[in-house]
Amino acid sequence: MRRMAVRFSRLGVTHLSACLVLALAVLTSVVAHAEGGCAAPVDLDSGWQYRWGDSPFDTDGVPTWTQATTHADAWRPIAVPVNPPDRIGQSNVWYRLRLPDGQWRDPAIYIDRLELIAEVYLDGEIIYRFGTFDEDGHGQFEGSSWHMITLPLDFQGKYVYFRVFSDHYKIGLWGQIKLMERLDLIRHVFDSSRAHLVIGILSILIALLALMIAAMQTAERRAYVLIFLFSMGAGLCLIADTNVRQLIVDAPLFWNYVTYVVYYTVPVMMAFLFREWCKSSWTRIITWIGGLHGVYAAGALGGALMGWVDLSTTATVFDGILTISLTILFGIAFAHLRMVTADQRIAIASFAVFTLFLLIDLGVSYEVLPWTPMPIAWGLLVFSLMLIALALRHVTKTQRDLKELNVTLEQKVRERTRDLERSNADLKQFAYVISHDLQEPLRMVVSYMQLLQRRHVDRLDATGHEYIGFAVGGAKRMSDMILGLLEFSRIDTRAQAFQAVALTEAADDALSNLDILVQTSGAIVRLGDLPAVRADPSQIRSLLQNLIGNALKYRAPDRTPVIRVDVEDTTGEDDVPTSADGALAPMVTVAVSDNGIGIDPAFHRRVFRVFERLHGPHQYGGTGIGLAVCKRIVDRHDGRIWIESTPGVGTTVRFTLPAAET
Repeated sequence: MRRMAVRFSRLGVTHLSACLVLALAVLTSVVAHAEGGCAAPVDLDSGWQYRWGDSPFDTDGVPTWTQATTHADAWRPIAVPVNPPDRIGQSNVWYRLRLPDGQWRDPAIYIDRLELIAEVYLDGEIIYRFGTFDEDGHGQFEGSSWHMITLPLDFQGKYVYFRVFSDHYKIGLWGQIKLMERLDLIRHVFDSSRAHLVIGILSILIALLALMIAAMQTAERRAYVLIFLFSMGAGLCLIADTNVRQLIVDAPLFWNYVTYVVYYTVPVMMAFLFREWCKSSWTRIITWIGGLHGVYAAGALGGALMGWVDLSTTATVFDGILTISLTILFGIAFAHLRMVTADQRIAIASFAVFTLFLLIDLGVSYEVLPWTPMPIAWGLLVFSLMLIALALRHVTKTQRDLKELNVTLEQKVRERTRDLERSNADLKQFAYVISHDLQEPLRMVVSYMQLLQRRHVDRLDATGHEYIGFAVGGAKRMSDMILGLLEFSRIDTRAQAFQAVALTEAADDALSNLDILVQTSGAIVRLGDLPAVRADPSQIRSLLQNLIGNALKYRAPDRTPVIRVDVEDTTGEDDVPTSADGALAPMVTVAVSDNGIGIDPAFHRRVFRVFERLHGPHQYGGTGIGLAVCKRIVDRHDGRIWIESTPGVGTTVRFTLPAAET
């Protein structure tokens, strides 16, 4: 596990680079390979030379040490370009290597790791840079990553120079250093990352599955939340430790911090998860172990972010604490195998195997044990497979419960459907009663009140006539409100099928119905180039008639009413799905604008409510249901309607409707 935590000291500046560049590089390499004649990869493991210090630069900015004919005797041979002898406080070093001959199409140098920052020169020109050198030849840590250095085609037999700065223990290039075709390099990166990447993704999927199970049950919810945190952290750590991570996001320092955060916090989840399985007198000790790791993780990571400590120095102490903790947990695991359920026994056994792998890996890392490739990722896979087995058991049980629940839900749906059908029938009956039974008594009230006024005109004083006028006016308003409510309810109950509707024709029909009001008001109504929409013809006519009628009703008394109906450009943000395959229908935005009295912004939403009036009945007639009807119509067409208005200037009502199919 320790190898999964790449050591680094302080937070530098992360950078993100576009994956498109890499994709183009791969495409170029594919074309080059298709042409044939590519050389096999070459290990650059001999012929290296080094030179302590930093090169001066000439007036053209070229390092003088890159001139092969000068000071050749100053270069010393070295087996591998890392940690040359006689460092004695040096933080700058140069390495060089004569590149081999060969037939290459798209050559590049692959370097496993580099400490800390470097520049690469060929023929006196810089061909690669990792990090930034200041005037003193120093720089900041930029993260641990592999490197791909593109070479020109005429590199054969030339020296390549590496200018390196590091104030860490290591200084130079380490791990694998190869000369290969760029496509082979990318393939090498994927091959070296495949196992960790697959197991990391699997761990993340297991984490999500554990989270789903935790959401579906309450009995062991905390345990499955801890499994989610552990598996998610372990999966992220594996992915963050792969070389392919740079193909996902080219930010080495970011990935280093992800690795450290997970590496320091995973033991906390391990301890508390183990506590859920081992209910005994050891619970307090396990809690202390988890708490100790939590406190240390917070202190180390927080101190490193604040610049108080060197994060790399905290790793050794952490590994010591982790070794002691894992040893204790490993002993407790075997002590409890006979005291728990079968499921918990499987979990503890696999947990113990994973713990053993971690202990061996720590021993190898600190050279306590002989070197051996420890399959930490496979240990994690064993633990993940155990989680899958337990999860499948719970999923099976959950599916049985869901089947029983579905039967109950289907029964409830059938009952609800019957209730809705009955409610819809009642609504239609209610509409019939409103249009016939309730209208007749209101007409009778109005008729008899008017008859009373005519027959007893000489007996009624002014107050009596006024009262009768109030009664008649109230009855007529009640009749109008009932008719408006009837119209509102019929938007759904008497709706027609959608079809192509020419907005120009619908607007002409609306204006024809409003002809007397247009003539008496002297209004000027202009229609723009209106398109066709997919809608209910009668409802669109009613929509336009209501909006134009409102513009005529609320006209300004000091100027000629000017009303315009036009279509506006749309950006597609109101497009809505119109079929099962999720296809989007383009929406048309229609605007009805006027130069009337306007509406205060505080009431822009309220005006769409049923029976909402902003003026008294003696100022402006109407029931206050017109805009509510408009909104109901637009909603039925999956559109939206809104108002923009300035009091005293005018109002614009905009609404969207699906465009007709072409």
